[in-house]
Amino acid sequence: MTLNRMFKSFLKKGWPIIMLIILNGIFFAPLFFPNLKLIVTPEYGGGDETIFHYPVKFFLKESYRKGIVVPFWSKDIGAGYPLYAQQESGFLNPINYLTIRFLPFVTSINFQIYLYFLILLTSSYYLARTLGLQKMTSMFFSTVYAYSFFIITNIIHFSHMASFVFFPILFALVLRYLQESESRNNYLVFFIFVSFLQLTAGHIQYSCYTHLFIVSYVVLFWRFERDPAKRKRIFSKGIYLVASYGVIFLLSAVQLFPTYEFYAASNREAIPLTSRSVSSNLSLSSLLTFFYPFLFYSPSLVRNSLFDYTPPWDGNYYYGIPPFLFLFLLAIPTLRSRIFKRARYRYIFLLLLFFFILLSFGANSPLYLLFYMPPLSFFRVSGRFVLFVVFLCVLFSSFVFEELYKKKNQVLRFGLILVTLINFVLNMLLMYTFHTFQDEKGFFSQGKTIRYLKESESKRILNPFYFSEVLPNILYVKGILRNIPVYSEIIKNGLPLDYNLFYGISHVNESTSAFNLFRHKLYLFLVESNVNYPERLETYETPLSESAKNLLYYAAVDTILSPYALKDTDTYLRLKEKIPSFLPKLNYFIYEVKGKKNRVQFYTKYMRISTFKDFQETTSEDQDVKDTVFIEEDSKGAIKTIGTTGQLDASYFTEVDENEYLRIKTKTSDESILVLADTFYPGWELYIDGKKTSIFHANILFRGTFLPRGTHRVEYVYKPVSFYYGLVVSLVTIVGFIAFLFRKRN
Repeated sequence: MTLNRMFKSFLKKGWPIIMLIILNGIFFAPLFFPNLKLIVTPEYGGGDETIFHYPVKFFLKESYRKGIVVPFWSKDIGAGYPLYAQQESGFLNPINYLTIRFLPFVTSINFQIYLYFLILLTSSYYLARTLGLQKMTSMFFSTVYAYSFFIITNIIHFSHMASFVFFPILFALVLRYLQESESRNNYLVFFIFVSFLQLTAGHIQYSCYTHLFIVSYVVLFWRFERDPAKRKRIFSKGIYLVASYGVIFLLSAVQLFPTYEFYAASNREAIPLTSRSVSSNLSLSSLLTFFYPFLFYSPSLVRNSLFDYTPPWDGNYYYGIPPFLFLFLLAIPTLRSRIFKRARYRYIFLLLLFFFILLSFGANSPLYLLFYMPPLSFFRVSGRFVLFVVFLCVLFSSFVFEELYKKKNQVLRFGLILVTLINFVLNMLLMYTFHTFQDEKGFFSQGKTIRYLKESESKRILNPFYFSEVLPNILYVKGILRNIPVYSEIIKNGLPLDYNLFYGISHVNESTSAFNLFRHKLYLFLVESNVNYPERLETYETPLSESAKNLLYYAAVDTILSPYALKDTDTYLRLKEKIPSFLPKLNYFIYEVKGKKNRVQFYTKYMRISTFKDFQETTSEDQDVKDTVFIEEDSKGAIKTIGTTGQLDASYFTEVDENEYLRIKTKTSDESILVLADTFYPGWELYIDGKKTSIFHANILFRGTFLPRGTHRVEYVYKPVSFYYGLVVSLVTIVGFIAFLFRKRN
């Protein structure tokens, strides 16, 4: 076959894929032309992509630039944070790695979005073809589903996209696996590989929900099959499919082991097995969003949506009026009978549609008892089942499209193609109506507080109240949503959460992700626990409790950035700068903490505690305890040798200070407890003069150890054992799986 004939054959068979690539390019072209711009759509505390995903990806790019292959830890998030273990970071995501590694930062972010949607488009097309739909119908299905409102709003959650884009291809592989002969399992092998990608590349919730959908389909498919021989074959394949999940989990151990360790230390550790832990529960009224996506929202996001309704990125059924109207044609008896009479699996899809609508209602559903049980009890947002409701609705619309397109009527066919293009244009308009954009130069420009903090000698900053109170107040109650200069200004100058990673500033605030370290969350809660939030920011002065002062000393906080004017400025704080904002009622107060402690601390006084309440009560008393360290365990009894009185001459010098390695030289006149005001977390090892020494919890959150008198070299090394164990398990599984396949093939 000549190259010309091969090219013509490719165009004849592959033109839909070429068209999808072009359409996807058109859909996202405004992100690249006429100038690069980033999506900075606000949500609850400012926007996950803006103040979590973008900074973390920037940190990842900087790590690659420094030659770091896997950045496990960041010392500048909170008092130290295990970024790799927090799965939403997606460090094992090949798309994330390749784009961040080889492309300019903003280009890589936008190209990721393009690639995620291209995967979703092409895999949806493949699924439609697997279901026996024609090429044009498959084009209709893939574009309507991929650009549905729920999916385009979830662009603000990179970890969501990185997971749910694999759903269509996984479902298609299972369908083909059930159809193929008994002796071949190639599709099951691909299913295992793609499931591994989904589980390690993005949000676990969507991976779990994907396989709940697949298992539900297989069970119903087996149940509805009447031929005994086919039922036996489906059952046998179903057993292999269930067994494959064991292989998937073992393959994913390199990510799952650190993630499990992180969950055990996070605020998700003790999620109650109850529907009360479920949020964003939809209801019958939510079904009205099929007709209009902004029924409960304004196009510029929703004032008070945080309190009244599930936000559109967590629950919105809209996928376009034109394709949705096709569902009403099912009321025509002859059309309905033609669609359903030839394939029993379409009745299965109808049952699944009803089932997943009920699941999306969450605590409002008659199936709410399911949310008491794992795995549904692990996740909080039930509204995300909308992904599968929309998928099934688009599928039924495609069945109607197919029946109409089969008619040899050129006018009707042209009309159907026109409907597909109109829906594409309308969804594109929704995309650029809903989202907020900022050009590259504006995004990276530094706010006034950033410039001041970088020029000052601040080494560790805290901005209390900002994430929990100020941003939601400004974004939702006051309705400042779409104005880019104002929104950008309050984000940059307020320096929320991980945003400090852009500027190399060390932060004590916890990560913006929903997964936060449990002890850190309690610690910051104590800092803010005695504050009554005002309605008028500019006229209020909030006192810092004695507990808050002690806790800030322990955490080595030297600078406080606050939207409130703080009291006690003469004795505890010194106002360094007051920076006005674009908003007349908002200022940024920068305070220096007087008598601040260093990150490396030495104590001769200590107090044993057994509960968090002990720590809370003792630090809340009027007595001055900032020179006392609170410990929960001793170091093989060595602490008992330390006296509780007397002066201690102590000094230290930092030789190396990196994310995963710290080396200091210490000199003390007596035995003491050495405390590093960095997060205590599994994997950190301590060596004094080359000898490994135990680390224990100090002051609830930090790392303590017994330090003999004299001069010593002290080294802190992060060795994430859970990662290395997981890596071994994953590698052994790969080798064993390949050997099994090779032996079976022979």
